[in-house]
Amino acid sequence: MKLKVFMFLLTLGMIIMTVPTKGASLAMAPILGGGMSLRELEDFATGRLSSFDGDDANFEPTDTFEDYEDYEDYEDYTGEGDDFVDFGGPNKSFANMADAGRVFVMNLTNANAASRTALICPGYLWAPGGGLATGAAAEGAFNDISGAAGLSGAGSPSTIPEFFAFVMNTPIAISGIKIESTVATQVSQQMIIEHMSPFKKLQQEIINLTIYQNENTFRDKIVTVKTPNLVMSPNTKIYLPVVGSSTCTITFLGGAVANPAHTLLSKMGRAHSTFARVGLKKVRTKHVIQSGRALPPGK
Repeated sequence: MKLKVFMFLLTLGMIIMTVPTKGASLAMAPILGGGMSLRELEDFATGRLSSFDGDDANFEPTDTFEDYEDYEDYEDYTGEGDDFVDFGGPNKSFANMADAGRVFVMNLTNANAASRTALICPGYLWAPGGGLATGAAAEGAFNDISGAAGLSGAGSPSTIPEFFAFVMNTPIAISGIKIESTVATQVSQQMIIEHMSPFKKLQQEIINLTIYQNENTFRDKIVTVKTPNLVMSPNTKIYLPVVGSSTCTITFLGGAVANPAHTLLSKMGRAHSTFARVGLKKVRTKHVIQSGRALPPGK
């Protein structure tokens, strides 16, 4: 850094020496920066001469000093400070929402020899205790999407109906789904994500579980599917075949939640901070004046 300062002062001194006095030549001025402002000279010294410093071998000078200053000065949306999004715990944005610790585990057992397909996210036709979402996973015995019997389920840390009820009311981003089975053929199945609409048939997303394994995968009965763009909500259906005579464990890795209650709580907190700063009485008086009503006597 000392060498940078030295080179800057040296350059400045050489330019000052080129200022024309009594007909002196300006031939050297364009070469050494004649006509440059002090800020431009600083840019020149700190940017163009940075390779002489030797402090950081990986430093790549930018075109101007301003460009380097703005490198980390971004204002794009990350979710931080959004009242409507609850990231859980100390998490602040979508950048670290996977650390929210919102994990739900669903165990599905198929007592049949043939595969049975279950809805591990049922969509908006589901309702607690029943509904039209045939094949929706449940606590205890339930039928698959074709009405065939033989499936049973259990959820943790809460029940499957409670998990579905939460999803129906509070959309949640899912960063990944881990699927583990007692048999290896489970990871050869296709998981289907369907986005629902009463207005038209939307495209399905077909996920071949086997592509998340390779020749270096030694655990042949488990696979983790990364789902960075998945939001489980009333508009989402997820189909998963459970192979015959097996138990399949599905782990949902939840992140950010669109929570109206969190929104209201955040806004209440901001309002209370305002009242503490300006005084609750002043705020109430302002509301009365704005409404056109007369102030109570003595106010």
